[in-house]
Amino acid sequence: STQSTWGHLLSVYFFSFYYTMSMAHDALPQREKRKRNHEDTSNTEPSFTPYVEKAQPKTITPEPTKFERQPEVKEQRYDEFDEEKEDNSNLPKEPITPHPEKNYEFLDHTADVQVHSWGKTLEEAFEGQVLGMFDYMTDRLKVDIDPECTIACEVSGHDIESLLFAFMDEFLYHFSAEYIAMREVNITHFDRDNFKIKAIGWGEKFDLAKHPQGTEVKAITYSNMQIWEKEEKTEVYVIIDI
Repeated sequence: STQSTWGHLLSVYFFSFYYTMSMAHDALPQREKRKRNHEDTSNTEPSFTPYVEKAQPKTITPEPTKFERQPEVKEQRYDEFDEEKEDNSNLPKEPITPHPEKNYEFLDHTADVQVHSWGKTLEEAFEGQVLGMFDYMTDRLKVDIDPECTIACEVSGHDIESLLFAFMDEFLYHFSAEYIAMREVNITHFDRDNFKIKAIGWGEKFDLAKHPQGTEVKAITYSNMQIWEKEEKTEVYVIIDI
């Protein structure tokens, strides 16, 4: 029984060895085939189309513009410039028609003041408005006449009210910009058809040491502006902003 057992084991061992070698032998062609296929695949070109970067258009950079160096300009202050002065040599040195008496008065108004002027003609009433405006800012009778400060002006409007506004605003501008206070104003030409006025003003530079300081007039207004022409008397009402 011992010999039969060993014989049985040896037969099993040889059978297993034989089976293993047979399987290994059958597997060799498969390995060679896979190896050849791998070598053939590695030598062939890829089936996909490789990415080729497109050439970008060339950017042309313009050459910088060459500027010529400008000569340096010396900075000048405003007071160093020669101001153009109006030629007053041909203007009258004295008022053509003085106003010895005041032809205006001041009427109370909410937050502002109303100038009431009058005269035998519309020209005199208009002149009284300008004189009253300056008399409200200072004592007009204490303003002397300096020939260098004589002003000739010409204004126009589209109707009689806008003409009066422009007339008063012109002299207010000279006071605000040049500090010239008026003692007398005369209208030398009054065109009612085309609404134009030519006038001359006489006065001097405003000086706090000499002229009393009244209330500053900021602007002329159209508010409740009235012009009444009658045979015996012409009256004008203008509200000024203070």
